[in-house]
Amino acid sequence: MKPLLELVERLGSLLCSEVRKNGAAIGLEPTHIQVLLYLSRCNRFSNTPSAIAQYIDGTDDVINQTILLLESKQLVKKRVDPADDQAIHLALTSKGREILTTFMQQWQDSVDQLNQSSVVQAALTLDQLLRQLLEANHRRMFGQCNSCRHLLREEAEQFRCGLTRLPLQRNETLQICVEQEYAATG
Repeated sequence: MKPLLELVERLGSLLCSEVRKNGAAIGLEPTHIQVLLYLSRCNRFSNTPSAIAQYIDGTDDVINQTILLLESKQLVKKRVDPADDQAIHLALTSKGREILTTFMQQWQDSVDQLNQSSVVQAALTLDQLLRQLLEANHRRMFGQCNSCRHLLREEAEQFRCGLTRLPLQRNETLQICVEQEYAATG
């Protein structure tokens, strides 16, 4: 069996190659696709240009240019935060979601053919590896709210973010957040 690093590198290389090829066909660069992917997974507290820059390790200039291009192609839309007129939030348009669905379908089809318990185990292993690498490099995890130490479980099926004190819908607990910190284990 190949070492884990070699397998991860090859999968990453294949994914990048497909993103480049498919993105180029519609005038998008890999960074543009990364931003769309991030926006498809992040929560309402993390859909800002600064969070995107942290997630993809991009400069403010690159992120701002990317957002302008994605807006011009009607793949994302901006809105000003009603509580802070200096803050901007981004969301995918239906056209942006459609592009991502097309890009990711082949990957999803391949995963769906695998034994699901193996997929779960592989995801757990890769999650541990990712956590260790991010910690070693002093980078944020951007994990799901449902594994965050700040998530407050209230009455049945009701949740609240302990940082913002705002309520969360169940589906929001499955989204990634810039402020996520894993709950202590053991």
